[in-house]
Amino acid sequence: MFLFQVCVREEAEFRFRQLTQEYQALQRAYALLAETSGGTYDPEKEIRNREQLLSEISRYQTRVADLESALKQQGLDVQWVEEKQALYQRNQQLVEKVRQMEAEEMQLENEIQDIRDQNELLEFRILELEERERRSPAINFHQLHFPEGLSPLQIYCEAEGVPDIVISELMKKLDILGDNAVSVC
Repeated sequence: MFLFQVCVREEAEFRFRQLTQEYQALQRAYALLAETSGGTYDPEKEIRNREQLLSEISRYQTRVADLESALKQQGLDVQWVEEKQALYQRNQQLVEKVRQMEAEEMQLENEIQDIRDQNELLEFRILELEERERRSPAINFHQLHFPEGLSPLQIYCEAEGVPDIVISELMKKLDILGDNAVSVC
């Protein structure tokens, strides 16, 4: 009898160690599953959630069918529901368009404010220049008359011995180049 109890005890201990190892392996597998799925995973909770969602779907499908049959009994068409959904979708599109336009408006208002600030700076600069001109001694510019078609710069170039430069041609080229005249040089 003693030997039988020892065998049963050893067998129980062996089974206990085996179950403990299996339990630890399951815990590691569960931890790995939870880590790869991005959180804790509770299969029982998932089953309950799924059953609840299926129940709600069934309930709502029944409700929709009841409402459709009630509308048909009253002589109303289900088409107004579809029209309402189309209007709702169009409304959502318009709301999105309004949001985009508000963003554009904000951007344009910021640009306008920047331009106003630049305008104020330019006005201030003009006032500074006018004040400087007012304070500086008067410079008398003699009104010089130049032959028709010749600029003062053209006369200067000819006086310096560079007659092959035609200032009017250079001005035309600069006008053609516009703002890029500086980068061409």
